Amino acid sequence: MGKNYLIGIGGTGARVAEAVVHCCAAGMGPDELTLFLIDPDEGNGNLSRTKSLVTHYQSCRQAYTQRSGDHVPLFRTRLRTPETLVWSIFDEKNSTLGGFVNLHNLRENAEDRPLADFISVLFTREELDTELNEGFRGHPSIGAVVMATPDPHAEPWKTFWDDVASCQAPHEARVFLVGSIFGGTGAAGVPTFGARDMIKQNPAALVDDGTSKVLLGGALVLPYFTFESPESPPTGADGAPEMYVTPADFPIATQAALQFYNEKDLGFDQMYLLGDSLAQRVGRFSHGNQGQENRPHYIELVSALAAFDFFGQPEVPPGSEPAYFYACRDGRPVDWNALPGTRDASRLAQQQSEAKLALCSMTAFAYAMATEGAAVLDAAHDQVKDAWYRRNFTFNPRRPEDAGLDPRQHAQRAAIDTVARFGEQFLQWISALDEETGDVRLVDRRRLFVDASALDEQEEARLLPPREHLAAIGEFVKGSRRGPDFAAFLDTMRDVRIDSAAMSPANRWINLFYEAAREFCATGYNIPSAARPR
Repeated sequence: MGKNYLIGIGGTGARVAEAVVHCCAAGMGPDELTLFLIDPDEGNGNLSRTKSLVTHYQSCRQAYTQRSGDHVPLFRTRLRTPETLVWSIFDEKNSTLGGFVNLHNLRENAEDRPLADFISVLFTREELDTELNEGFRGHPSIGAVVMATPDPHAEPWKTFWDDVASCQAPHEARVFLVGSIFGGTGAAGVPTFGARDMIKQNPAALVDDGTSKVLLGGALVLPYFTFESPESPPTGADGAPEMYVTPADFPIATQAALQFYNEKDLGFDQMYLLGDSLAQRVGRFSHGNQGQENRPHYIELVSALAAFDFFGQPEVPPGSEPAYFYACRDGRPVDWNALPGTRDASRLAQQQSEAKLALCSMTAFAYAMATEGAAVLDAAHDQVKDAWYRRNFTFNPRRPEDAGLDPRQHAQRAAIDTVARFGEQFLQWISALDEETGDVRLVDRRRLFVDASALDEQEEARLLPPREHLAAIGEFVKGSRRGPDFAAFLDTMRDVRIDSAAMSPANRWINLFYEAAREFCATGYNIPSAARPR
């Protein structure tokens, strides 16, 4: 079996990795995927959110160990990560480009002084002296220098190259790079690692006949969002203006990057070009650290689908011509039929249907687990009269020998809560793709969450109680007619059969809610599926 690698570079790379993890939870990813990130700004809010999500996903895989059948794709992907998830590039804090190239020592040595002078011609004093632990501030030329020589014996590169070394056949390792081309870290990293001798034709990646073990793909993410620019230029502690990038810089940066890609002979076998002209706002200006936390965007979902298309394609013979992929939509609206999920036109409708069912099922599952599921677990066993519960959880709480059958038992509840909390993160993510203009028509946040205007300023988002808003679960898919309500969902739960007597209460609970959610969405929203026969 081939090895799949996704390397997210910079802030956009981290947000695409976030979308990839959520889609893997919904059952859309490959059987196995290794993921790591590259960003000098380890305090970046986008990066921190993705790191936490990856850890949570792996905890869910440990908690959810027994499936009711192969038709249940929930958390199917085995998500591997190196011991070090993020290559932060610099070993020390407060690193600068000048320090990285030892500019001071070069100037002190007469023989090296011409090289120091040359560096001073290539880079401004500001570029040489700015601390880079919060990223490259829209200056990819800096990033290209400091990322050009990763230590192959340090993580995460050691795990990566050990995996590549274990491959025996051409293209056995499928490596997908993703990052923006209009910022700093991604714009520097994608072409740097896409250079032929970095990964594709690295001596460690070659088989005996000189062909590469690596099939190299990438997503070039063009401008797709905007943010509020600062009212005045940010300054450092000394009062001097800091390097930073604003949306006004995106067009010229993109033009220069595309010209570079057109002229350079890089090592990519396949490239996906992605972007969006809606220029949706994703947050406020921040040049890095915790303040740089942007809300999710549908282009990140599209980028995840591009990665899955790359990993799932048939074998690619060595020597094949490079391929480039892009897709367009008719008009402004982005609906379920606008998601470009495959290069195979004959499979597009089927793939769109599968993606819609997977994401909608995960949404209904997460919503039901976080609301109805939590309420039932908080009640005593004897107080719960619902038919679905009485049918699937038959035990006497007063008998010590039945304690292991109760989903409220400590270890069982902990496993359920782990998955439920991930589901709440998924709901926040997929609901954030919705936006005020109404151009993105996937999931309707208003059918899942209490209106933000009804909450206190410091109050966290809350889900709508399903028994008070019965229609919500049948209305959250945009572009669909009103479907069955929550009472029908509970009827679906009642009819689901989980046949394995050896299954733990936690896994029975998770399977029960997921199977009901998948069938409810397939029938209620009329999404074609190969649903489990009753």
